[in-house]
Amino acid sequence: MAALGGLGFAYCALGLYIPIVPPFIVDIREPLAVIIGMAAGPWGALIGGLLMGISGTTPLGGVPYYMMLGFLFSIFSKKIYALKGWKRYALLSIVIIALNVFILAPWLGLALTLIYGMTFYDWMVIMWGVGVFPMYIVEEILACAIAMKFAPEFIKPRWLWSGGEKVE
Repeated sequence: MAALGGLGFAYCALGLYIPIVPPFIVDIREPLAVIIGMAAGPWGALIGGLLMGISGTTPLGGVPYYMMLGFLFSIFSKKIYALKGWKRYALLSIVIIALNVFILAPWLGLALTLIYGMTFYDWMVIMWGVGVFPMYIVEEILACAIAMKFAPEFIKPRWLWSGGEKVE
């Protein structure tokens, strides 16, 4: 899973992203953060989030953001994976929307307000009004749903809270 964090690092470090409204970009780190959170667990999510965040346009906001996104998603990942059918995708969508709306968007808005000196309201308008966060939410939901559908053994949460992997 560190390889996926490294992929996110390389993607931004090489400048392969598409700028939207500075400092926001379209990139693959959003979907990678939730995939790492589910497949590697909280410890892998923290390491992957660190790698993905330090190469971004605003590392002071990006590092905690990606670390929190993967870590918090990993808390719910075993329950999401255990469900079957439409319930799995409904809970996946609810968790990702709730994480982004109530925890991650305000955190990133506050961090960027402190970094750039704009008002918190201005950042919320930019993130939601321009469609940055809705786009990130859709990316996260689709990537995780596609991975659960087409690569269920890869994304299966076998990790343990104490570290390591559950032997089957």
